[in-house]
Amino acid sequence: MDLVGACSLLLDVSYISDMTEGSHQGAGGVIAKASRAAKLGARAGRFTKIVKLLRFFLPQQQHADKHHVSVGTAKLIGAMLMARVSTQVSCLIIFMITLLPTISIIRYAEQDWSLQMWAAQLAHLAAQNARQSELDVLISDIRGFYTHMTYEPYGVRLAVQGVTDVLWQSRTPKRAENRVLVEEGPVTLAFNFGCAHRTEAAVNLCIVAMTIILMMGFSCLISNSVTQEALGPLEGILGKIRRCAFTIFRHVEHMQKQMHSRRSTVAADFMCSMNFASVEPGGTLEDDLTVETMLLERVITKIAALSAITMQLTKPQDQQTLQYLGQHEAKPILHDAAPRAEAELPMGRWHNSCQDNSERLKILKELGMGTWILDPLQLSAPQLLSVATASLSAPELDGAVLTRFVEEVAGRYLPGPQHHNWRHAVDVTHTLFTMLHACNSGSLTLLSWLEEYALLVSAVCHDIGHPGVSNDFLVQTSHDLAIRYNDTSPLENMHCATLFAIVQHPAMDVFMSLPQESRKEVRGICVEAILNTDNIHHVSHVKALQTFAEMKNELLQHARAVADHPEDDTAPAWPPLELVEALCEAESRHMLRNALLHLADISNPLKPFSICRAWAQCVLEEFFSQGDKLQELGLLVPALLDRKKTNRPFSQISFIEFFVAPCVFAMVRILAPLRCLQEEMVSNAFLWSEEWQVEMDPPGEEVQGVSSRLRRLDDRAALVRSSRLSQDGRPLRHETRKESEDLRLRARLAGGP
Repeated sequence: MDLVGACSLLLDVSYISDMTEGSHQGAGGVIAKASRAAKLGARAGRFTKIVKLLRFFLPQQQHADKHHVSVGTAKLIGAMLMARVSTQVSCLIIFMITLLPTISIIRYAEQDWSLQMWAAQLAHLAAQNARQSELDVLISDIRGFYTHMTYEPYGVRLAVQGVTDVLWQSRTPKRAENRVLVEEGPVTLAFNFGCAHRTEAAVNLCIVAMTIILMMGFSCLISNSVTQEALGPLEGILGKIRRCAFTIFRHVEHMQKQMHSRRSTVAADFMCSMNFASVEPGGTLEDDLTVETMLLERVITKIAALSAITMQLTKPQDQQTLQYLGQHEAKPILHDAAPRAEAELPMGRWHNSCQDNSERLKILKELGMGTWILDPLQLSAPQLLSVATASLSAPELDGAVLTRFVEEVAGRYLPGPQHHNWRHAVDVTHTLFTMLHACNSGSLTLLSWLEEYALLVSAVCHDIGHPGVSNDFLVQTSHDLAIRYNDTSPLENMHCATLFAIVQHPAMDVFMSLPQESRKEVRGICVEAILNTDNIHHVSHVKALQTFAEMKNELLQHARAVADHPEDDTAPAWPPLELVEALCEAESRHMLRNALLHLADISNPLKPFSICRAWAQCVLEEFFSQGDKLQELGLLVPALLDRKKTNRPFSQISFIEFFVAPCVFAMVRILAPLRCLQEEMVSNAFLWSEEWQVEMDPPGEEVQGVSSRLRRLDDRAALVRSSRLSQDGRPLRHETRKESEDLRLRARLAGGP
């Protein structure tokens, strides 16, 4: 029926049908045109269904039909999207077809009174018994008048006393609908409308053809858009979930084999670790089925959590906070596929070297070295050099080479930027050093000494040469760096290039003592870590941490239990062996390294409030300076960069809530010794709120809204606290706010939990 309805379009062309007869006469002709156009549109709408038949002849669709099992949910969603888009296209085309035929109205007037006027003149001359010559002159004028029109006269007849006399006659049109007779008294004028009708028919054919082409083109374009924008990402997401599910079931299968091989002992230990205290060891087949059912339930719950993390695209609602994120889409960073040369090096050498330098560290301890209270903003230039050098010291390094390297790096930092300067580099390096030191209290370490050293070198150079403006500013102003690096993280690429330009000099080559394979891996680690400090990768870091935490939830609970009882000599030291083994996978190590440096880079809200507040002022002043430059250049100034629109305390509340907190919560789930930073962050958010209220005196509704946000932030922190387990495998109770404050105060001075 759809095919018949589409073919019936040809029957509505005026050159074939008789519908246009008399369309030039009266206002009813216009109504007839509109009615006919609406009918054309309704029938043409059927053509969209016929277009769908073409998909069965496309190679890509045939290939998908052969593998329909692998498409699954994505195909169903695609079909639903296609149906909705086809409906919208049909409505659009019907609307277009209804309007397009009205263009033909401009070709001639709705009412042409010249036909009656000429007939009246002829009748007037005939009534006066005019001579034949006078009639011939008037007929000649009539023919000349219609020379440039789409219709013309072809005959003039005069009826006198019942006798019809042909005054002039040319070729008579063959089609009756093209003959139009105008009678006035004894005179009859005959007009040929064949050319006008053919023109109108051609216009209608062009309209129909153009409509069909538009429908087919729009259908193909929308189909491709749906494939690219919906099916592609959806297949990627489902692929990730499928791989995660495969990994989970692989571990489940391994645990089930252990249960069947050692039913009495292993099953009891497994059930205790899974909190199935009610199931007795050595049970019956019914008990085994109960355990498997519980296990399957936990697996499905884990899959749901991973799916939520993968699908979640949460962005802060506060427009100011969005400015902390990059303006461009994150591009993947290639990992070095070279073998891990560091695997041959013994673990823990870096931290042993720190212990060997006890005298030097003792002097720096007075400045706060190794604790969270060190404030680079209060240090002198020599003290800054000492802190940076101590953070990078290792037995494998030549002290003179390291000193020259640090001095050269310090000289490459520009003095102009308020925040991205040498003091910030020292702060990030020392923060990363303290994080690594707090997380490696035992004989095992999460990262090898080579990885840690590469990260610390990356930290000290991660903003080297920073001009005090963002990547987006460089791109908007077509800066040389943006052109050189194709608008892709120009600052971070410049920092990497500057670092390795410095180590090209033998006197400052801090990688000189490493073998060639290790140097290659160190370069890969440094480049990857520095490029990932671009804030466009922030969401990727958070999702990677959350996914790892969900995948290793049970393991991390026991790791946090170990961190909660450092005084227990019988318990293993942190990090436990299970966590170290879980982080042996290459993807997990990439995730941890990049996230650690990124967290150290945005760690200002994790420090005591006096330090946090001072750094926030520096950051905002640098932002405002960039906003002033944008205003001078006549470019759009974002709200966060406008010193007249930004409220400093309120901007920091949003920055902590939407930007820093998700990363910190995910990191603390993995690295429990860093939980003191979480408590400091929550406390700083409340202090910023108090300062905002004092400074702005906002109305009660706004205060209540901010208080609700902060309570939710504290509740999220409480969930992370309560997810820790005691030594007997049971969840710990929620810590009170006062206990969290005491924990944070002790950690400031101890440099760890």
